[in-house]
Amino acid sequence: MAPSENRKSLRIWAAKKIEDIRERKREYILRTLLIAGTALIDAAVIMAMVLPDLTPLPSVDSGLVFMIPVLTGLILGLLLTEESYKIRAVSGLYTIVLSCIIVFISLYWPILSGVATDFGFYMIWSMKWTMMAALIITPTTLMGVLLGASTADY
Repeated sequence: MAPSENRKSLRIWAAKKIEDIRERKREYILRTLLIAGTALIDAAVIMAMVLPDLTPLPSVDSGLVFMIPVLTGLILGLLLTEESYKIRAVSGLYTIVLSCIIVFISLYWPILSGVATDFGFYMIWSMKWTMMAALIITPTTLMGVLLGASTADY
C-alpha cells in the first residue's frame, strides 16, 4: 500500500469522526434548548399561579397548572424518540430542576436586587412556592415524559 493511500484513508476516517462529533454536538444543543424551553413554560405557568397580577397570561386555574407540565413532558417525550427511556426520564428531571430554579430565582429576586427589607418573610415565601412548584411539576412532567416516550415507541 502506497503512503498516499494511507494518508487518504486517514483523512477520510478523520473527516467521518469530525462529522460524528459535530452531529453529537448538534443533538446536545437541540436537546438542551428543548429542555430549557419546556422548563421555561412550566415555570411561567407556576409564576402565573403565584403572581396573577404581574403576568400577561389570563387567569390560571388549577386545571391549567396541572395540565401544562403534562403537555410539555409529552412533547419532550415525543421529540426525544431516538433516545432511550433512561435519557428521556433524565431529561424530564433536568426540566423539573431547571423550572424550580427559575421559579425560586424569580420569587427571590427582591432580595437579590436589594429591594426587600424583610429577608425572613421573602425567604419563607419563596421557599414555600418553590416547594409547591416542585410538588406540582415533578409528577406531572415525569408522567408526561413517560407517556410521550411510550406513545412514540408504539
